[in-house]
Amino acid sequence: MTNDVKAEVIGLGEYRISRDTSTILMCIGLGSCVSVCLYDSKQRMAGLAHVVLPVARGSAGRESKDAKYADTGVPRLIEEMCSMGARKLSLTAKISGGASLITAPGFSNRFNTGEENVLAVQRALEMQGIKLIGKDVGGHHGRTVKLVVATGAVMVLSAGKSLLEL
Repeated sequence: MTNDVKAEVIGLGEYRISRDTSTILMCIGLGSCVSVCLYDSKQRMAGLAHVVLPVARGSAGRESKDAKYADTGVPRLIEEMCSMGARKLSLTAKISGGASLITAPGFSNRFNTGEENVLAVQRALEMQGIKLIGKDVGGHHGRTVKLVVATGAVMVLSAGKSLLEL
């Protein structure tokens, strides 16, 4: 048995689904964006979406095949995982990100993209009936998220903090 681990980085507005137990799915440098980690333990299938904004506006956003928006990307990820054999009732979710990185005086309540992203992701999961079992959201720091396909473990590394397992 080899210890060959493959890391797949999911960029802004992208998502990935994997059954390869030697793979780790990652989002690097999350600020206001939110990582949505879905896992079906029976199928050993993982999905990770890198959500950038809360709501798709206009037909272009609603028809896209990416995960840029929480309201369209989360259902799309769930639908594709189910089409590959996952059972919706078996899916669990862990989310991370949604930071407020603009901390200058006078901006405290004007730019809440991170908070809006978190709320939109939670709403999308709830509407799909997916149980949220772990989260590390908010604050004023960036994060890197790793989803281990073999186990569904989610590790979050935040700037200046110790590694957190959700």
